[in-house]
Amino acid sequence: MVDFNDIHQEHGLGAVKASVDAARFVDEDIGAAIERLSKLKPLEYEQKREREAKFLNVRVSVLDKEVGALRYKDNSTEEKPRLGVHEAEPWSEPVNGKRLFQELILVFKKYLVLQEFQAEALSLWCIFSHCIDAGNIAPKLLIYSPEKRCGKTTLLDVLMCLVWKPLPASNITPAAIFRTIDAIGGTLLIDEADTFINDSQDISGIINSGHRKSAAYVIRLVGDNHEPKHFSTWAPTIIAMIGKPKDTITDRSIMIEMKRKRRDDSIERFIFHKAEPELKILCRKIARWAQDNFDYLRDADPATPENLNDRACDNWRPLIAIANQIGGICPKVSYDAAKFLSEIEQDEDDDSAGVMLLKDISDIFDAEKSRSRISTEDLLFKLNNMEERPWVEWNRGNPITARQVAKHLKPFSIKPQKFRCGYQTSRGYELAQFRDAFERYLYGTTEQVNNNNDL
Repeated sequence: MVDFNDIHQEHGLGAVKASVDAARFVDEDIGAAIERLSKLKPLEYEQKREREAKFLNVRVSVLDKEVGALRYKDNSTEEKPRLGVHEAEPWSEPVNGKRLFQELILVFKKYLVLQEFQAEALSLWCIFSHCIDAGNIAPKLLIYSPEKRCGKTTLLDVLMCLVWKPLPASNITPAAIFRTIDAIGGTLLIDEADTFINDSQDISGIINSGHRKSAAYVIRLVGDNHEPKHFSTWAPTIIAMIGKPKDTITDRSIMIEMKRKRRDDSIERFIFHKAEPELKILCRKIARWAQDNFDYLRDADPATPENLNDRACDNWRPLIAIANQIGGICPKVSYDAAKFLSEIEQDEDDDSAGVMLLKDISDIFDAEKSRSRISTEDLLFKLNNMEERPWVEWNRGNPITARQVAKHLKPFSIKPQKFRCGYQTSRGYELAQFRDAFERYLYGTTEQVNNNNDL
């Protein structure tokens, strides 16, 4: 029996407290100790954790883990904020695929200015997101534009109402990608990817790994014992950005290039809470069609257009399989979309410089109203003589070159041409080549934007 009065007289109050703790632990097993510690307030536990770990003969990190786990278990009945992932309930009756396909196309064209075959490709990809497990390849959906305010965010809002279990993220870490996919699954929608994706090899590697089901895993070491664990990266993924990511990602993607709205383009303003009910019904119909046709898609191995490379064939095969099962004109449309969209140039570019160059070239043509073409040599001379513009020092302190001009104009589908000037043949540009880009990026005052903030 410990005489606490004797201890107090000889060693003071601190010794008494230590002896009380020692006496308590004679009769307290480790389970009871952890339960007692889990009921302490965080600050009180912080003050005692090292001393308690020493008495229990365990590492502090181990004690923290066990106490934390018990606290979580004790509070499991409390309402906690959860990651909002909603999976649409399949429609109550079978869905006509042809009608569903047409309804999806109309929805995309209702709210967005899209180029040829883009609405069809987006519709097929939305259906694909609901039946991703039927196939072996998961093509990314890459939404990009040469400049901002081209409708990417509005398109993401529409897609978020239609795809399987949407998981929107404007920024995300590598660990969050694979841990979220592994834990709950869903369609990952990454906005503003140009702000971080090209600077992170880890993110690019994780996104790339999810392209083929057999390799859609990353391995990480977890726990105090650093045990290896597989995390799944198999998920439908949408990436929206200005410019393009690394070739390894574009190579695994269905490419949707967005362009700024022209003044004569007519679309309906997208208001999320008004559009959502209609889109959610469509999402339920997609879920039902995917459920009813899953077995066919799992066994499908459709032919692809002959002019596509192997990777493009992989990307389009699951979408063509869906189109074939829908029937009607859908198979031909999917073929044409695959051929047309796969021919889009993959080279990256400095987009802001491109718009600045367009503005200066427009000014050059405006200064000489009778001019309908300009040689590359003349264009370089005029650019490099513009005061307060960067072209004279663009090339590491030297004037901009013909090759750099061509590079910045390429994303706008403008390329140098050969034409005859008198008895000589020159390379340069026709004014007609610039009219569409001028209208979209210089003259237009309207934009494709999400107007929810105005409500």
